[in-house]
Amino acid sequence: MDWAWVAQTVQGQALGDLTFARGRSVSFDLRGPCTAKFQIDGRAEQARDLEELQCDLVLWRGSERMLRARLGSPDDDLDADRHTTNFSAVDYRGVLGARIDEGGRTYAGWQQDNIGWDAVFNAQVGAGGALGITRGDSRAAPVVRTEVLDVDTPWDKFLDRFQDYEDGFEWWIDPELRFQQASWRGVSHPDFPLAWGTSISKLKRAGDTSRYANWVRVRGGRPEGAGSEAPEPYADRWAPNLGSLRQGRIARVVSNSDLKDQAAVNAAAEQLLADSLNPPAAYVATLLPGLWQGPSDVWLGDEVPLIVKSGRLEIDTTARVQQLDIELDEEGRETVTLTVGAGA
Repeated sequence: MDWAWVAQTVQGQALGDLTFARGRSVSFDLRGPCTAKFQIDGRAEQARDLEELQCDLVLWRGSERMLRARLGSPDDDLDADRHTTNFSAVDYRGVLGARIDEGGRTYAGWQQDNIGWDAVFNAQVGAGGALGITRGDSRAAPVVRTEVLDVDTPWDKFLDRFQDYEDGFEWWIDPELRFQQASWRGVSHPDFPLAWGTSISKLKRAGDTSRYANWVRVRGGRPEGAGSEAPEPYADRWAPNLGSLRQGRIARVVSNSDLKDQAAVNAAAEQLLADSLNPPAAYVATLLPGLWQGPSDVWLGDEVPLIVKSGRLEIDTTARVQQLDIELDEEGRETVTLTVGAGA
């Protein structure tokens, strides 16, 4: 599939196709900013109009727009024979990380999707604030929340908290600069198995024992209207066979001030124990060349079968796509790598 890496001003005026760009790679992230990197001859005509923070990079794969990102962090390397410039770019989710709320605010009893859009809207208010981000689809659960935004908090960090809430939402800025929200981004793709020896050419598995625990405590928040002396609800849970486990007791404590009653704290502790006893590993799978035909095959948030049978590994499960990386060689051929399993 042909790719086009096109530079334009932040206002949308085309500067041209970067046909001389080399070392091109792009990383799409489920829960964080998406980024792109490339290098170009710093003496080339195409490089002259590339101004960090003042230009956008738009990536096309065939007729599909994949990314719009702000140029930044150039690195020029010169010697007697050459001048190489390395550029990186970050999508508009990352751009929101450079915006703060100077005064702080409280959202009392707002529906969460409206909180999300109000945050993005206010990030664009004031002199020099316009980014061109509009409201897209909202597939967030209709949950009413009260949220406090502290002074000088970056807007992206404020929005990120909703990803960790039960019945919260995942969010992203799409290539058309639309703010999107969904309770669960992605779909199930049972027809796209990641199978060692069949669809995967390379695989790395990374376990994370820091997520393991067999004894957990969840602390909630003081109920609304309760006095300062009122106790905060908490719940302890542990593995039924804790006394016989060879690794001994390993504890984990989580606080969530949104949990105001004992029943909610109890439920959260049960879930935390279940998750902590079986923490997911992360798998980085490089696909066979030509297997991936585009986002309709598999994309961020999608669930796919993961089948690995090699030596000590006997894995047959379903895993969620957390990241998708694409590297392009000099001829534009793709190397596609999926990170599935454990998320951020």
